[in-house]
Amino acid sequence: MPIRILFVAIIILSVVGLARSRAEADRPPVEAVAPAQPGSTAVVPGAEPSTMHIRAIPPGLVVRHHYYNPGTGEFSSAARVEPMGEPVYSNTPPPDVFLALGLPDIMVADDITTTAINGCPVSAYEFTVMGGGDGSGPGFNATFDLYDGCPHGGGQLIPDAGGVVPLPDDGLHEILVDLSASPLPAGRTVWLAVAVDSGEAGWVIGTPAQMGFTRNVYDFVYRQCEARFGGTTLYAGYHARVYCEPPFDREFLAYRNMDLTGMRFSQGGGEWTMDDIELIVDDCILSSYEIGAVGSGGGSVTVTAELRQFCPGGSVIDGTQATAQFIADDAPSLARFDLPGGVDLGVGQSLWMAFRFSRVSRAIVSGEATVGFTENSFGLANGNDCDLFSFGQGVPYAGFAISLHCLGDPPIGACCPRVEGEPCYDVTAPECSMPDAEWVIGQTCASEPFDPPCGSFVCCLPDPAPYGSCENLPPEECAVRGGLSEAPTLCGVGGQDCGWFACRGATGDACVSRNSPGCRGSACCNAICDLDQWCCEVAWDEVCVEEARAQCSYSCPSQEIDWVDPPAGVIDARMPHPLYDPSDTQGISGIVVNAPAHDGACCWTVCETDAPFDANAIADVTANGGGTFTVTFARPLTPGTITTVGYRAGWRTAEFGALPGDADGSRLVGPDDIIAIIDHLNAVAAPPWGLYSCDIDHSGECEPSDIVGVIDLLNGAGGLSSWMGATLPPAGTECP
Repeated sequence: MPIRILFVAIIILSVVGLARSRAEADRPPVEAVAPAQPGSTAVVPGAEPSTMHIRAIPPGLVVRHHYYNPGTGEFSSAARVEPMGEPVYSNTPPPDVFLALGLPDIMVADDITTTAINGCPVSAYEFTVMGGGDGSGPGFNATFDLYDGCPHGGGQLIPDAGGVVPLPDDGLHEILVDLSASPLPAGRTVWLAVAVDSGEAGWVIGTPAQMGFTRNVYDFVYRQCEARFGGTTLYAGYHARVYCEPPFDREFLAYRNMDLTGMRFSQGGGEWTMDDIELIVDDCILSSYEIGAVGSGGGSVTVTAELRQFCPGGSVIDGTQATAQFIADDAPSLARFDLPGGVDLGVGQSLWMAFRFSRVSRAIVSGEATVGFTENSFGLANGNDCDLFSFGQGVPYAGFAISLHCLGDPPIGACCPRVEGEPCYDVTAPECSMPDAEWVIGQTCASEPFDPPCGSFVCCLPDPAPYGSCENLPPEECAVRGGLSEAPTLCGVGGQDCGWFACRGATGDACVSRNSPGCRGSACCNAICDLDQWCCEVAWDEVCVEEARAQCSYSCPSQEIDWVDPPAGVIDARMPHPLYDPSDTQGISGIVVNAPAHDGACCWTVCETDAPFDANAIADVTANGGGTFTVTFARPLTPGTITTVGYRAGWRTAEFGALPGDADGSRLVGPDDIIAIIDHLNAVAAPPWGLYSCDIDHSGECEPSDIVGVIDLLNGAGGLSSWMGATLPPAGTECP
């Protein structure tokens, strides 16, 4: 529930300027802004050529869908094709107006910042153009491309991402560009450029992005990288969507209040304004936020912002302080604040956003939040304290234009309309845009007549054992009964069935044995447990692993493997265990590799030479992001052996040695290894394998104590075996 604010004194500000306290008495009143009235004669302010017009799109116009594949040149016009990949950017409000350039073949480009915080492989993108004719003309061609920066500001063309398609001269046309056969790696921000060879056609104008971010600027030859629709409430973001092939790191919208056509609230330079914010999640690693504003003259304005725990006397949340700039003309702008690495806001949903401008500017009063919640109040700094205000009855709801993003995957929730007869949808928060609709995180809808009601979803129950059962329950009741809640589906909808209870939420790899039942990957887990009930009733043992290898399908794409840490061929010269404690085995217990996305341990093998006890095995494979994986062994590599690690696709292998005391990497332990440590400490020679060669005692550094460590290994001191004269054998002949 949102935090309700108890006003010590309620001060009402009216838009006609009733008495105000302190400096607020001299503050200009809130300004009403008339919406733009575009039409066939609305010339773009300040634009060249003067033929550029903003034109209205007739209501109810049917959108025609087109498909284009740059790789094959395939072009078709039919029903919409569902794009491959996951959405990372969307600016698709109902089409209202478009920019008719008046002259053919003038390229217009828009900046697109996706929710993929480190960039991602683009698998598809869409954009919408308007023909502008009446259907009797010869049609027109639309040319489109992606750039890694502003095209007229030095941005480079991204190869194999664009093309040319012929279109009829009338109506709305949505073009899907399919790159899924070979997704194109791209940075977080790209520019989409579109040109038409008809002066009557043009790109449909959007709004601030519903997913991702775009500045209130566009690029074309006469206003390079900084063109704007000055003097109107139109926002220079264009109709587009972008999709990427997972996996990739991302952020999601946790709060949004972004109607930039709202009232303007004038602020003096340096004065703090605060607005309460309730996020849709309890835990948030804040990655970015945005604040809407309008300038009061030429040049630029600096915005300083920070999050506080509460308004009166609120302490600043470390790491959220940031500054940004926006163009100080009369068009609405968004100041964007990126927080690399993110800031942990702790547990709790309610916060206060505090912001101030470097000179007199106007904050945008956006009204009620569409994602999250804000009270009908705001704060103004009063020394070290905060005075609370509202705008009064019959005037704007006191929520400012602000949005916040958190790191992670976007949560799914139920978009439950409050209008009779309207359906309910399971969507992310930005997609719940129906009027009078409520979005409920983690919950789902059912088919009409909403039975079970919005708020119930799949609950996988352990009874009757061992298989379990599926019921549609609210999450609280599901937890009380020991079940596992799963959104957004319902039991029996689309064939949904919980299957074996041990397969729900199991995290272990199908090709790794363990003492607990089940494995991750419900299809494989259920298939094996249908054959062998033991695997879901008692333990996922070696028999279950062999059955999984034989029965389950798993993906191991063929690609070269980059053995990152340790590198292939390494010889680990460090102690196999601490002095006097041989039970505490030490050494290389896993490797980090660059590899294609694959199905875990089923894709890997490990084989040792002459291991004196049970053979080693793969214990787990975890994705680290960015194409890197950690392959963990069941135990550290056996001292005195060569271990061969193999990736099944193409049997790409690497060898890793463990020879305690072999500091010079010669594969022979002897007095020369003492000299090797001394030479390294004196900067005479670098250790052949870095810390693996010189950090003999596992301290994390190469230091004089490692000389003693080598001597202990040569002499067999402190419970160590004597490694004097030891060598490494060749790799096992039976290893892949």
